[in-house]
Amino acid sequence: MDRFEPNLRIPGPTAVPASVREAGARQMINHRGPEFAAMLGRILTGMKPYFGTTTDIEMITSAGSGGLEAAVSNTLSPGLTVPGGAATPAGA
Repeated sequence: MDRFEPNLRIPGPTAVPASVREAGARQMINHRGPEFAAMLGRILTGMKPYFGTTTDIEMITSAGSGGLEAAVSNTLSPGLTVPGGAATPAGA
């Protein structure tokens, strides 16, 4: 690689192999299409051994706060009284 070839500067500079540049240049697939559904199925199936399960794995496509909201909203029932507390800044 010479100084005029593309390189990644996060946290770099890091040489970017041609195969990676070519993969990044490919047309994106439709996230609602059959190609994506097949790919997601392969990924979820491949993840099962890492979680030590043979049952289905659910993937949450959100930030951590979305995962927390999903966990809370699917655990609690409407009208349920939930104990709470006030959070204080560290060192206060």
